[in-house]
Amino acid sequence: MASVACNQAMEPQMPTPPPASPGNGNQERRVSLKRPLQADAEVMPADLELLKVIGRGTFAQQVALAKDRHTSLVYAVKSCDKQNLVRRKQVVHTWTEKKILEQLRGHPFVVTLFSTFATSDEVHFVLEYCPGGELFYHLHQQDHFNESIVRFYAAEVLCALKSLHSSNIVYRDLKPENVLLDAQGHVRLADFGFCKDLSDTERTYSFCGSPEYLSPEMIARRGHSLATDMWSFGCFCYELAVGHPPFQLHNDSLPELFDNIRAGRVYYPPELSPSFVTFLKGCLETDTTVRLTALRAMNEPFFEGVDWKAVWARQNPPPFQPSVSSSECTQNFDDDFTSESPRSPTWDTASHNKRPSAGPADADVFSDF
Repeated sequence: MASVACNQAMEPQMPTPPPASPGNGNQERRVSLKRPLQADAEVMPADLELLKVIGRGTFAQQVALAKDRHTSLVYAVKSCDKQNLVRRKQVVHTWTEKKILEQLRGHPFVVTLFSTFATSDEVHFVLEYCPGGELFYHLHQQDHFNESIVRFYAAEVLCALKSLHSSNIVYRDLKPENVLLDAQGHVRLADFGFCKDLSDTERTYSFCGSPEYLSPEMIARRGHSLATDMWSFGCFCYELAVGHPPFQLHNDSLPELFDNIRAGRVYYPPELSPSFVTFLKGCLETDTTVRLTALRAMNEPFFEGVDWKAVWARQNPPPFQPSVSSSECTQNFDDDFTSESPRSPTWDTASHNKRPSAGPADADVFSDF
């Protein structure tokens, strides 16, 4: 289901670097996440050839597979219309996405940002291309996953959430469509447009995300914080195991959907194991004071036997390796997208910027993008 725009602007803040591995138990192993980019050779706009459309987003006109004509390296280029971002009050969110991705470079389970630049009409993110496509695509090829497969993907996503939450960053749009697979089959969390950097005690009152994954506190507009991600994480894990989210939209009735979410009405199929149901109930707890945190979730019986250091080091073999015939392969993306010809921007108007930037400028909100 498509995400809905936040209806309240966020203050642009530079997030602090997230911690590295969660380690075993309550101890954290901290290493630097900042590392040189694979192509710290410049990714210049004029060198990029757009090959195929591979997706669209809530605010992205297109996401295209692109190849550098000189290095033959491939990227995913996400393009957003400036006027649309301004009109829909998404300027600060766009800057927030850029800044958080800059801080998360090198994270094993977050898509890498290589470069950003602006043309006369659009802003562009040059991102790591994940040829395995969306986890959502593979889930619906198989209908649902068994619990061992769910555990693998949940563990890697949980490491990403733990890093974000350790830095007081709330993600707010977790769903299978935003979890990509790399060529080896490991996850990459993508689409950080709804993220916000929070203080230790701050709540935020924006209304954003995908309706079927919204937490009760967000729907109630009583303020939400990091706990909202753990509700969405429970919805995400449930969907992987059952084939659909625990709360579904019927007859386009948002009031009915939201009533079910606020009441926490969830049906747990009898084939789910007791430890998995206990874990899901801990995430889908309407009381945020007792809802599982990312760290507590790691110590749940459902994850018993998981070596979190091995997860962080990507040492566990993925359940399957996506079929990838070449670096430009798009067979794991929807034909509805890949059958289209990409719309090529006017690169000669591009203002290229690899440096971290301060934020929106008064004269032109994307002048230093």
